[in-house]
Amino acid sequence: MRKALLCIVLLLTTTLSFEVLAQQRQITGTVISAEDGLGLPGVNVLIKDSSRGVITDLDGKYSIAASTGETLVFSFVGYLSQEIEIAQSSVIDVTLETDAKILGEVIVVGYGSTTKGDLTGNIASVKGSDLATVPVVNFQDALQGRMAGVFVQSSSGKLGEGVKIRVRGTTSISGGNDPLYVIDGIPVTSNGAIGYYNPMSDINPGDIESLEVLKDASASAIYGARGANGVVLVTTKSGSKGKTKFNVGIQRGYSSPTRKKEFLNASEFVELMREAGYNNDLQIYNIDPINNPDDYPGSDLEFVESRLDRYSGYADWRTGEIDTDWQDQAFNEDAGTFSVNFSASGGDDKTRFFLSGSYDQQTGIMIRNDFERISGRLNLDHSVSEKFLIGANFSLSRTDNNRLSDDNQFNNPIQLVALAPITPIRDENGELYDRPTTTYYNNLIDSENAEWVNLSFRNLTNLFGEYKILPNLKFRTEFGVDIFNQNEEQFFGSRTNSGLSTNGFGRSRWARIVNYNTNNFFTYNKVFNEMHNFEAVVGMSFQRSDQSSAFVEGQEFPLDDLKTLASAAEITGGSSSLTNFTFLSYFARVNYKYGQKYLATLSARMDGSSRFGPNNRYGFFPAASVGWILSEEGFLQGNSTVSLLKLRGSYGLTGNAEIGNFDHLGLYGSSAYGLVPGLVPTQIPNPDLTWENTRQLDLGIEFGILNDRITGEIDYYNKNTTDLLLN
Repeated sequence: MRKALLCIVLLLTTTLSFEVLAQQRQITGTVISAEDGLGLPGVNVLIKDSSRGVITDLDGKYSIAASTGETLVFSFVGYLSQEIEIAQSSVIDVTLETDAKILGEVIVVGYGSTTKGDLTGNIASVKGSDLATVPVVNFQDALQGRMAGVFVQSSSGKLGEGVKIRVRGTTSISGGNDPLYVIDGIPVTSNGAIGYYNPMSDINPGDIESLEVLKDASASAIYGARGANGVVLVTTKSGSKGKTKFNVGIQRGYSSPTRKKEFLNASEFVELMREAGYNNDLQIYNIDPINNPDDYPGSDLEFVESRLDRYSGYADWRTGEIDTDWQDQAFNEDAGTFSVNFSASGGDDKTRFFLSGSYDQQTGIMIRNDFERISGRLNLDHSVSEKFLIGANFSLSRTDNNRLSDDNQFNNPIQLVALAPITPIRDENGELYDRPTTTYYNNLIDSENAEWVNLSFRNLTNLFGEYKILPNLKFRTEFGVDIFNQNEEQFFGSRTNSGLSTNGFGRSRWARIVNYNTNNFFTYNKVFNEMHNFEAVVGMSFQRSDQSSAFVEGQEFPLDDLKTLASAAEITGGSSSLTNFTFLSYFARVNYKYGQKYLATLSARMDGSSRFGPNNRYGFFPAASVGWILSEEGFLQGNSTVSLLKLRGSYGLTGNAEIGNFDHLGLYGSSAYGLVPGLVPTQIPNPDLTWENTRQLDLGIEFGILNDRITGEIDYYNKNTTDLLLN
């Protein structure tokens, strides 16, 4: 009897245990923001009254083991917490409403993303929607005045040419001061191979989801030897689950020069020129050619009037019949921009896509200067399974830029202002006037007798895969290729300033830059006891960039209509070059958050580069930062006036690697004497060549008032660069 009862008890216990275990199952879902419908990374998903919990991934997805009847608690800084009791469904999707908007804003950082509330570094962010209404074809121009500490200036005002961006000032003498540009996680070519052409103008602003500028050492140290000048992170748009959305945009803008200078008109020019000659006669030669003209032939006044006769061409300067405003001739009356773009995005549980195409055309305010871009993009991501995600980003662009000569050269349009207002634009036969009739070269001739065209093709491709090894651990690999082809054709006909003495001059230049990059890194997220939020990123990166270029030039063309070098009677020069550099890097970052209000971040990167000497091939760049969200403390929580108050501080080391690719080597160059080839030394080796180091301290306060109707940041930073490299 006793044995029978024992068997019954054991059987009942086993059955009850089996039923409890059977009730526990895997609950999955996605947490999205009610503000923009996008997945929220870093959301705490906890089983109420337990220590079990997970954190959502970059797409807002989560997976947790739980039983029917238990309650899931979803909490995130800047959002209202939500509790949901588990019923029969194994899929629970949640939409979190914003509490303080600024805290919940998703910010892209190096090799991941975070929220504004969890950020301890200084990062300025601009959303793509904010750029959509700005009538520019280059996204860099749209950053002007939008970010504190980020100075944006067009180098010359000419279309397609470089834009100077300085993040918290200048850090180098010879090593370059431009920030590092990273598009969808891949560092890209940002310096032109030929002239002052700006490769960043190949990027369509309409494809951009967000722009982040990493300003302090805590934010940029993850990019190590290339972070001293700041880092510009460009994230392109992606598709999302739902019906396919179509978007068509047409934009037209007009431009006109402002603050034009006041130059002399014809009567003022004649008056002052004659007055100068007459005063010379009175003061230097003590003669009066006006009152006694017959007594003083060959006076300075007579010389001036002979020049006025020459400058007025077929016209008579005495009657004032010609009054040319040469400044107006240098500018376009119909300058402006025209843009047409199309996009489609959507997807389902498995596959998401974003497809776009655009045509952008801009006419500069100066004549002979225009810009045209045709671009297309396809971004795809596909969930192979709940654990495995793959994707690809493809973009292709063609950019055509009619360029102008450098400033202070006489074939630059603005130099037309040096011509006399009494000079007609054309003679009686319809030909443009030139010297000796004009005071200087009339560069309107370049408008009819010269060409200077820069054509570039750009392909940006990024392939990635992401595998969730464990619920809290995932691995991501990325491979990107940036192929930049540039061709520049110049022709100056026999009447131009450049081709006058050579009966026409032509030059053809070609360059190609192929940039390969791979990133491989692990990301680990874990929540302990509902209070401790831990995230770690560790990985490696490799980059190689190969650049090749060539040019040929010739002169003596039989006709100005024959503009290619095949028609040149004499090839006068040519050359080619090949160069490259590589980077091998290891990086890590740890984020820690306690009680939703105390924050800490540690990051480090070790960079090795072919640009530096064998004795200093690797450099180490660490950084640390802390933050305190006071508005989450009991004495401020729920305050109707102060919706956000956060203190943060950081200190770290970054570097600058923008020097010549072989500056540490002892180099030899080719030479020849009497048609015998040879080598000559061109550079002394420096095996100890090393990085420039920039140490930066940053102290900041972020605030939001009246439910974030008024927000702002105040920062103090001290930036000190040592070991400067000087050519």
